[in-house]
Amino acid sequence: KELDFEMQILQINYDFLIFLNQLSSKTINFVHDTIFPHDFLHQLLKKHNLGQISFLENHKFQKCLLISSNQWQNLQYDVESIKYQTNIDKLKQNQMYFGLQTLNRIYSKEGDISISVLLGIQALLEQKSNFWYNLGQEIGGPVIFSFVEFVHQQMQIDKFQEVVFVARDGYSMHQVFQLFYKEKAHYMYCPRIFKKIDSELFKNYLKSINPQQFVLVDSVTLHYTAQKIFQYAANKEIKSYYWTVQKHNSNFSYTQFSQSQTNNWAFMEFLMSSPELPISTLSENFEPIYKYDADQKEYDKIEFYNHVHDGIMEYCRKVQQIFGEYLPTMSGKVIAAFVNNYIYDDNKAEHMHELSKLYSAGDDDHNQHQRVFK
Repeated sequence: KELDFEMQILQINYDFLIFLNQLSSKTINFVHDTIFPHDFLHQLLKKHNLGQISFLENHKFQKCLLISSNQWQNLQYDVESIKYQTNIDKLKQNQMYFGLQTLNRIYSKEGDISISVLLGIQALLEQKSNFWYNLGQEIGGPVIFSFVEFVHQQMQIDKFQEVVFVARDGYSMHQVFQLFYKEKAHYMYCPRIFKKIDSELFKNYLKSINPQQFVLVDSVTLHYTAQKIFQYAANKEIKSYYWTVQKHNSNFSYTQFSQSQTNNWAFMEFLMSSPELPISTLSENFEPIYKYDADQKEYDKIEFYNHVHDGIMEYCRKVQQIFGEYLPTMSGKVIAAFVNNYIYDDNKAEHMHELSKLYSAGDDDHNQHQRVFK
């Protein structure tokens, strides 16, 4: 199993591959400090179409250039050496990741390797010129993937067969869940208007979807509004999974991903948002009726989030490519610390021109907007 895992996660260093292709020598010899069987290395090269491998014994080199990610000072042999930067080395040049290295030292002592996993994935991401896309890849991706993976694990424990993601926070979660898992997943609208009226409309909406043995998933709760609405419509207790809970209530059945909250929840809600306007109610055909007269800030947020969502999905596809069936688990407290590291990053100032455009409305009518980053 360990070799199967290694075969899955080992990735090509394309920068180094380009460098090798530029060398005049046609014979390339690798020395590595990992002990893999010959057959494994042969299969690995074959998997990536990188040629064959053979053992060299008592081979004499006429010319030798040592290329390594370490700084070599060979005192015994007259060998030229070049130190190349690994992807992790390049990542460390980004000031934001200095804080993550500190977090890694703290949590790794507790046996939590979440930051190591985060850094490894981040090192393989390709940035684009669009700020919001990069934000989705670098921050939104880990936030959404880690929670969705937690949801799936909890479903196995609690023996749920289906999952309902509450709109609008569940937009990216729903699509990421469908990317990785086979269980049936639904995306359902639950506008706040239904907490004010006993609506047969929502009962019929739930019946039309007809989820079986399902769990409800939402980002955060204070008053358990969506859970109340679903329980009323289903006429039974419904369990929910939340990213975090702002006020515990023993009258409801729920599990939270992280007891540690981030220090800017409006930012977290944006990362778990959707490219949709606020919803006033549902039509008789259970289609969302949007508030088209919403403030321009809501339209701006849609434009931003379209790019963020694309970045989130690309991050998750990268995770799928790297890990295959061996998906990593990242703890909620580490992801919260990861987001807080970004929130308090001094070098975030260069991004404030974009982040200052982001507003959040916490009232039911979505009229009272405040800047997410002040």
